[in-house]
Amino acid sequence: MTLSLAIKSWLEQLGPDGDFIPISTIQDENEFKPMYLVVKKKQKYSGKKTYTYHKTGIKLQDLLLSGDHAAELGESKTFTLLNETHGKGKGSLGIGDGPTSVEMGTSVSKSHVRNVTVKKKHITSEYLSSVYEDGKARMDHYFITKSKQSQRNLHVITEIIETVEKTQCEESKEITGSFTAKVSAVLKAFFHIGVEGGKTQKRAIEIPKDCTLAFRSCKLYIGNGYLYISDSEDSSDIGTLDAEIIIRTENGKTYKELVLPPCLKDACTRLFISTTYHLEEDIKEQCAQLFLLSAHLSGRFLTGFVAVMRENDLLQELKLQLEQALEGLDQFRLRTDHPELQELGKNLQDSNGALVTSLAEPTVYFLQALDDLTEFQLVLLADSVKKGILSKQLALVKSMLDGEMNFTVDAQLASQFAEEDLNITGAMIEASGVILQGKNPTLVDAGDQDVFFGLKALYVTLYILNRLYLTSQQHQLAHPASTSSGPSTTSQSR
Repeated sequence: MTLSLAIKSWLEQLGPDGDFIPISTIQDENEFKPMYLVVKKKQKYSGKKTYTYHKTGIKLQDLLLSGDHAAELGESKTFTLLNETHGKGKGSLGIGDGPTSVEMGTSVSKSHVRNVTVKKKHITSEYLSSVYEDGKARMDHYFITKSKQSQRNLHVITEIIETVEKTQCEESKEITGSFTAKVSAVLKAFFHIGVEGGKTQKRAIEIPKDCTLAFRSCKLYIGNGYLYISDSEDSSDIGTLDAEIIIRTENGKTYKELVLPPCLKDACTRLFISTTYHLEEDIKEQCAQLFLLSAHLSGRFLTGFVAVMRENDLLQELKLQLEQALEGLDQFRLRTDHPELQELGKNLQDSNGALVTSLAEPTVYFLQALDDLTEFQLVLLADSVKKGILSKQLALVKSMLDGEMNFTVDAQLASQFAEEDLNITGAMIEASGVILQGKNPTLVDAGDQDVFFGLKALYVTLYILNRLYLTSQQHQLAHPASTSSGPSTTSQSR
């Protein structure tokens, strides 16, 4: 059970517009309240999510010259969002023989409870009007100076969804039994990782009262000594202090006019359909320093990445901390009891404790790609590292992406997998939105953009993991008697 998954399920019930931004962690939720400023930042990895939002700890009134604009907030009535599932299956099954034989005796019980009572809070239009009419800025404020130097894209939080009472979300899963089958790759891999003698899993999240779950924001501009708040979410990447605000007076009334600079075409924009050649060039550019690490350090990073993939909540926390540290908004301090992640945190810092940007940036790129995958895919990826089948999987996904939306599996590449490895690989691919059908290794795609982004994220993560794996194997070959620095001692087929 992850916080992001719970919030996503609640936001889906609010409507299809999807313009509320979910928070990443409840640790800093008090800095995602109305009037607080956030930095909107384009991600290094461009996938399903294009932007990320970072806290600043600064309120809008902190930047006003008058400083006496007390926030005026409106509230909605409380309402409850219900999301519960309870399911149980038990029995045995036998179907046919030969290539489609199935023998299964299982008991599966799965449930989750994600019920929450919330309300909306928003800045009143009267308050926004007062800022518009008398919005003189403290241009000597250190935050404005720093934001101009960094060309920050600042936004004001204007509306939030907030819990009314303390809430606990619970998830439990229990699987017992035996399973032998040649069926759907997702089903086979699910039992492969879950049935070994029976497994029980319980997880829970406690969300405090008055906790921000999601927010809306409006673009903030600062120029010529004035503040200007856009009427709605602005999709442009123009820095907050790159615009010009012209003040004019008519009939004794003052008006502000926003003049934006010409929008330059974003050099980082990628075509929707892109061959893996261009994607590979982007990976090499983003991860240049990561790929230059020694065999020993490559193994340490690989071990840390695998630990992150098995702990989705830690993935979100590490990604957020690194993003904010690189933006200069917070210090990097990873709190974890996992020795592998503690080691990863040390390797991202120099001897003085300063963040090593050349390693932190590719790590963020990798974590952002992981964030486009499902929790199920992350478990299978970690399993794939242990099995040493990354090179084969990478070649298979590459052949699919190079088909330009004609997602088909190369039969020759598929035949190189052992049955169990092919089931794991097929499950990862199916979780991206494509369906394995029939006796032949062909795929039918779901026909939407999410399929492409799912396979793209899978290719990026496989590429990075494979490079680190192959480099780390050189250390193991040179020191066969030493303890492995990576999570696996299995040699891959090259």
